[in-house]
Amino acid sequence: MRKRLFVMMILICLLALFIGCQQEERTPTEPGILSVGEDTNQIIVSKMKGSEEIVFEDRESIDALQEILVSAIKEEGIVDMAEAEYIIDFYQDEEKQQSLFMWIGEEGEGKGTFMKPEDTHTIYSVSVDVNSTLIELVESRFE
Repeated sequence: MRKRLFVMMILICLLALFIGCQQEERTPTEPGILSVGEDTNQIIVSKMKGSEEIVFEDRESIDALQEILVSAIKEEGIVDMAEAEYIIDFYQDEEKQQSLFMWIGEEGEGKGTFMKPEDTHTIYSVSVDVNSTLIELVESRFE
């Protein structure tokens, strides 16, 4: 009887552990997930050094940046980052909604990184493939 009770308790604990560890699909509305607001109609990317900027107002570019941000993986902890290369400002009807610092990695080697100016202890990284999209969408237009 005791063995049966012991085995049942272990099974219940394991079941609870497996259920609790299941990862749910990420959605842009969850806290900690980067996202461009649905109503964003203008994105301005500026170099931190200098006065150059790119203005995105077309839905295709805004959606492409949305896909990049949603794919970013949150990495918490104290981070030691160099000064950001770019700042991205998101606007809705000429009113700034949010800003992000952005670093673009080397083509084929580095990851892209984002950081909220108000939270310097968290970065959001995108894969090397997504970084290539950032290079195409942003960095190539500054050259």
